Order: sequence, then structure tokens, then C-alpha cells
Amino acid sequence: MGLQINGQDFAHPALDGIVITRNKPFDRLDRTHTVDRIVVHESVTKDGDVGGLLDSTERVLRRKKYNIGGRKVSAGVHLMCDAGDGELVQHNDLQLDALIHAGTHNRYAIGVEVVNPYYEDIAPDHGPWHTVIDARWAHKKRYVVPTTKQLETLVAVIDALTDCAIDGIDIPFSFAGMKGRRMAMGRAPHAASSIRKTGGIWAHCYTQHADGAFPVLYSYLRLCEGLSPEDAMRSAIYAAETVRGGWATL
Repeated sequence: MGLQINGQDFAHPALDGIVITRNKPFDRLDRTHTVDRIVVHESVTKDGDVGGLLDSTERVLRRKKYNIGGRKVSAGVHLMCDAGDGELVQHNDLQLDALIHAGTHNRYAIGVEVVNPYYEDIAPDHGPWHTVIDARWAHKKRYVVPTTKQLETLVAVIDALTDCAIDGIDIPFSFAGMKGRRMAMGRAPHAASSIRKTGGIWAHCYTQHADGAFPVLYSYLRLCEGLSPEDAMRSAIYAAETVRGGWATL
């Protein structure tokens, strides 16, 4: 099974070996613009009693409602990267459906959720997340690192979608938070204004939230620096722990 884009299955070599499943769609709006960016989120949700963190994330999103043209519409993301085996769960068509997840970017963006507790105090004891780092850019200054398997799924998604030749999808292979050899982390002061109209790969934190920076950093190291998963994880952790002025130096 490939990714659903414009009602069709999209297969790509980068997705080989990734388990892709489909789940109930989130409330949708008609897509009226070409998709030119991926916005990477982290779930920042607490494990529930039933179904694990992925199901808890889905329930939280469905409970959030927004009034759009007199219609109540839930929050949602197109894709979720699970932690255990790196399974990729698709909820909505990437080209046809605009979802509520990133403010003014929704009409242009595919939302990808890395299922990760983010906060040390809500990380489940039985979960697969084992690394917590000091991170001055993160809310509460401590950060739970996603698993390599789910980050590798994100890398595969970025690789595939920036190489997609389907009408309505035109995502440049560029990282919106990069400036020279530095990547913006946390609530990047420059991002809200100077790169608002830039396509490519975005962290949710560039839209004045707190999540998404580390997965984007890892993806850059894998796809642009050519590092192995092990080296990318080590380099991403080092860069994230030594951030200065909101920037990770690579």
C-alpha cells in the first residue's frame, strides 16, 4: 500500500519497507492551493489507558474543534509516524484534503505527526522512548527524543514527497529553518515573518509552537548530510544540546 494522493496510491522507493496503514479521516476542508510544504509536528500527548499514545493523539485531535465558516471542524494531520515499529498511519488524502494543524499554512501543507510525548514527565514508563536530553530551546528545557524508527519513517516521507510528480503536489527539497550551517530550533524568531511564504520542510515550532524542531534536524542530517541513522542521531542530539540563541550549529 502506498500513500493516497489525489485518490490514487503513490509508491516510491524511499517508502519500501515502511508499513503504511489507513485510519479514519479527520474533518477536512477542500484543498484550494498547491501543496508546497510539509509541517512536522510532535504529538505532546499523554499515553491513554487504551490503544497507546498514537490512539491518544488521535482522540486529542478529534476533540479540538474550530469554527470554519459556521462549521465545526476538528484538528487533524494527514500522517502519523508511530514509535514502536515506525508504522506510518495515513488519515487523509495528501492532495485533496486540507486539515487544521498549522494556522495559515493549512491550505498549503501536509501535516505529519511524530508520535512523541515530548515532555519527560508524561513519557510512559513502558514506552519505547528512552533518551531525554537537556534542551534550552524546548519548553521546560528537557526533551524526550523520538525513536530512530519513527524518525526514519519521517525521513522516508520527506524523501518521497519532495520527489512526487503528481498534480497539486510541488514540495521543494529545502529546509525552511536553515540559515547557512545553522538550523532554527524552538520558536525561531525569524520564521514567522521572513520564511512564511517559503515552501519545503517546516517544523511546527516555526508557526509559534514548541514542537517539531528535533525531527526536522534529524531529517536534514540524514537527507542533506548523508549521515547514517546512528550518526544522524548522535549529531542531532549533540547539536540540540548545544543550541545557542535559538540555533543549532551543524
